[in-house]
Amino acid sequence: MELYKTFGLESMEKIKLTEPDGTETRISRCTDQQALPVSNFRLLDIINLSGNTELGELRMEGNADCERRRTTDEDEEGKFKYPKEGIILSHICRNMESKNQKEILNLFRKNVFLKASIRELSKRLNKKSYQRVYDAVKELERRRILELERVGKSDIVSLELNHQSVLHLSYLDEIESMGKIPSYEKLAGLKEISNYLLIVTGSYAKGNFTKKSDLDLVIVIPDNQKAIDVQRRVENLTLAFYPKVHLYVFNNKDFLEMLLDKKENYGKEIYRNHLILRNAHTYYEILREARERGFKG
Repeated sequence: MELYKTFGLESMEKIKLTEPDGTETRISRCTDQQALPVSNFRLLDIINLSGNTELGELRMEGNADCERRRTTDEDEEGKFKYPKEGIILSHICRNMESKNQKEILNLFRKNVFLKASIRELSKRLNKKSYQRVYDAVKELERRRILELERVGKSDIVSLELNHQSVLHLSYLDEIESMGKIPSYEKLAGLKEISNYLLIVTGSYAKGNFTKKSDLDLVIVIPDNQKAIDVQRRVENLTLAFYPKVHLYVFNNKDFLEMLLDKKENYGKEIYRNHLILRNAHTYYEILREARERGFKG
């Protein structure tokens, strides 16, 4: 059973997982399996499970302080700091996002280059209350997810791509893909590709698929691995999947170079229309580097 599925909060025994680097994550063991709304789980994090812990027995604690205890957001190379072997986990935390905050984040998730005044954000979201949008933006600024720049008489809002914002964006990506990708659990459960960035593109990402549509799956792998080897292995694993999986495998640098190329290419199509299945932090890591090197969408 996947960890992102939520469960009841009775009969819980507090447990604590410790990663190899000493980072502690507070979670709970739960025996009651009465479903709760996914909206109760607001903050995404990535943890590394050790020992013989059964994934199916792990559930989040309802009102626990589940915030991460990391000293820095990035490693020595400037990349977002995540364990090499991890799973996406939706945390219930005290600092929950409001509905307005989630809607604002979704605007920036769809366009990380968006810069807009708070009034313009209100119009895009069809919100009558400027004050509520203002309060939501200020809270996201306080949490280093958005940044505000004073231009003339207006505060211009933009996305700050860092560890904190990527956690929230990745959670929203996960929630979106859960309901739109067929064979979601089968694809997400393939251990052979569990550490790679997995993206669905094409008709399923656009929402105009038919019964005859293939599922276009993009796998982005580290630069020191061979794309052809991964492609052959995954093609064998997905032969019996329905809809048929149409596979594309790129190295990180290949995806980055496509984004930076001035000509139209598949990488830019991925950026415009995609659903992220796993390891969204890698996507935002590549996107941040592309943005720093001049990519503007």
